[in-house]
Amino acid sequence: MKAEKDLLVVGNLAKDVVFGDVQMGGCAASIAVNSNKLGLQTGIMSVLGTDNFSLQYRQFLSQSGIDVSLVSDCLETLPVCEVTSTDNLISSSTWYDNGCHPAMDLMPINREKMREYSLVHLVSCPPKLARRISEVPSLRLSYEPGPMLTIDTSYFDPIVRDKSGLVFFNQEEFDIVLKSLNTNNPADVVKDDGRVVVVTRGKQGSDIYYTEKGILKTDHVDAFLSDEVIDHTGAGDCYKSGFFAAYLKGKGLVDACKVGAMAGKLCVSQKGGFLSDESLLQIKNEI
Repeated sequence: MKAEKDLLVVGNLAKDVVFGDVQMGGCAASIAVNSNKLGLQTGIMSVLGTDNFSLQYRQFLSQSGIDVSLVSDCLETLPVCEVTSTDNLISSSTWYDNGCHPAMDLMPINREKMREYSLVHLVSCPPKLARRISEVPSLRLSYEPGPMLTIDTSYFDPIVRDKSGLVFFNQEEFDIVLKSLNTNNPADVVKDDGRVVVVTRGKQGSDIYYTEKGILKTDHVDAFLSDEVIDHTGAGDCYKSGFFAAYLKGKGLVDACKVGAMAGKLCVSQKGGFLSDESLLQIKNEI
């Protein structure tokens, strides 16, 4: 049976505090909202709080066309991501979890609802929840362990990787996983034919790794460099938004990464992780 919707993003919603400026943030929202505005039918599986900010956040997501039926209001307040540096590094921000990831680990799995989507993307997903989702039959999975790897390497689960057709890392995350696997060979992360690993490397562009009959293959995609970098917040999420919008509309991997690179460039040229209408139009034209 053909999936009714395109992309379900499983990950955190957060309050971003960027140099004192409060914004709606979190990996799941940035990917889902931008992908939706680029033409995909998207949904989020996550947790919100019961405070006013969370209520406003749920309303914003609904008004943006996001399916929030798998979002639970089980927290008191949202986690907070405080951006403290303009450097595009994991250490450039501080994460205050506020019970988000333990609560997500306990979320029920609605198998039928999840099967409505063509692709389920796990982004910074707590390990227990990621493992349980990976055990659901007939799901097409994409996996992004995310920046929590710097705190807990169990956020990369080889079993979840084995169930995923797409796996995403940035440079720091990829280095951590290579070290945890005691290897320098990207083929050990790819592991099997039919799986694609995408590593974003900032100004150095991104690399696509896959194997054919066990032999490692690599495609490189150059970055689109911005004349003015205003805010790195959400750049990686915007990359994924562009990638998924192109990939799920039938573009090849290299072309999808090029669209992702353009989305990342446009993101750092503005403030915040939700792309402007002007930026979205440029990306749509590229797709």
